[in-house]
Amino acid sequence: MYQRFKKELLAEMEKRRDILVIRNSKPSIESIFEVKDLNDKLYQKILDEFNLIAIQHVEKLIYDLCKKYEIDVKRTSADEPFDLKMSVKGEMSYVELKTSPSVMNADSYHKFIYNVQRCSCPVYLIYLIKDNYQSRNIIARYERTAHEKYNTDRLNVKIFEEFLLEQFGNIEFELFKKAMISYKDEMHQAVGYQVTEILNSHNLKILKNELEQEFLNFEYDRVISNKFQDLNRVNWEKIKNLFLEQKRYRVLLGNSNFATAFLTSEWLVKKYFSLPELDNTFIITGYLKSIEQLLWKIVFYVGQGRQIRGMTIESNNTQEIDTTLGSLEFFIANYENDDLFDEILGTSTHFVMRYLKKQLSMWRIKNRNGYFHKDVLKDREKINIVREETFLLYILILGSLSLDGDTIAMLES
Repeated sequence: MYQRFKKELLAEMEKRRDILVIRNSKPSIESIFEVKDLNDKLYQKILDEFNLIAIQHVEKLIYDLCKKYEIDVKRTSADEPFDLKMSVKGEMSYVELKTSPSVMNADSYHKFIYNVQRCSCPVYLIYLIKDNYQSRNIIARYERTAHEKYNTDRLNVKIFEEFLLEQFGNIEFELFKKAMISYKDEMHQAVGYQVTEILNSHNLKILKNELEQEFLNFEYDRVISNKFQDLNRVNWEKIKNLFLEQKRYRVLLGNSNFATAFLTSEWLVKKYFSLPELDNTFIITGYLKSIEQLLWKIVFYVGQGRQIRGMTIESNNTQEIDTTLGSLEFFIANYENDDLFDEILGTSTHFVMRYLKKQLSMWRIKNRNGYFHKDVLKDREKINIVREETFLLYILILGSLSLDGDTIAMLES
């Protein structure tokens, strides 16, 4: 159990690290008084992300141990302010996990104390810190202050290893310690060495070159015959030719936000897809974000002065406009916007508009409302299907809309 816990924790840390690296690879504005450089900021973001991941995996470990020993346990609902509810010393209690005492600022601390005071059962605040003399002194002082100042007698503050020993016994305690002996070195490798490797622009260039070849050699005809049968061959060839011959696919390899989302998902597919124990749901998140951001960038650029859900598209009101995929679908299908589609489609333009809207809607509903409501998405075949359908949507969007040189340049930037 503990080796699997460590393996899954490190693997997810590496995956989240890669996402952060790619998202932070763009040039950014820096103050002339900046002390930290970009790598320092990235390093801190990675550490912060790792802390969140650690809490999620420790919560799962406690849950699995409770199931192993047939201890009452349940995951809390969204309206409950703590991580778990479980039987501790024969009494149902809430458990809240924190990486260290320093993670709560004054506001979050007072909110936590308020929730403890409202609670009718014991609350265990578990810190994921090393068990030593200094830690125990800090924890004891923290607990004493909470009891004396806020009258929270039902609050119990523990170090994780102490809680593990008391709740599950010495055998589990020793197994955990043994599994974690090499964790620090492995975690530092995940943070340090491989970040430098990924930050190398040469690696990103290789990825983009591979994807360009994949766009050129992708089996579009096979996929469309299986998934998008309603589009006739003449319209399909027109759309495909615009996408490939004018190299419109290159906007997906540029520097825009939608390209970053796409490249992130592709990096994860190529690097981690073979690991069956990992949750691949956020690969799909990247594809969804990419399609949504691509459509919005096009609509915002070519649709100035037009209406979307009753709002006029203008530079000064973007915060008020509904830019979700569902909203963008209706804009794309509105016949008043048929001039935004390539004239090569001729009399088939309205059909293609309806067809594109239908495919976007089906894809969105299935992926956002279907797969995302499951706890974990590990089925490789599902990932492959989503990826193929996403490629088809790229070609339908970029191959059917009228995109001149200025628009293409804007999309690549």
